[in-house]
Amino acid sequence: VKRLNRNLPVFWDTYDKDIVRDVRLAKANCFECVVMHESCADENSVRKLHEAGIAAGAWTVNSPETMKRFFAMGIDRIYTDHPDLCLQIRKNKSEGGLL
Repeated sequence: VKRLNRNLPVFWDTYDKDIVRDVRLAKANCFECVVMHESCADENSVRKLHEAGIAAGAWTVNSPETMKRFFAMGIDRIYTDHPDLCLQIRKNKSEGGLL
């Protein structure tokens, strides 16, 4: 995809906890984001991705408590079946409030 158009965003979806491998693959293939299964996302993974200049995402996050925890750790993207709830939680976090 990047050979055809370098401006198209490409994400790496993973269900693996090997963040070092994921960072290496993302950098080698010019991926802008690594999207982890919610069971693989943690503060260490988010930090390592950000240090590498890669956005961090998580899927499929439906629990409000998990959304809050992920936003608190700096996750960039959340994939969910409840986008309205996720947007409200993110808005409240940015305004310093709690849902």
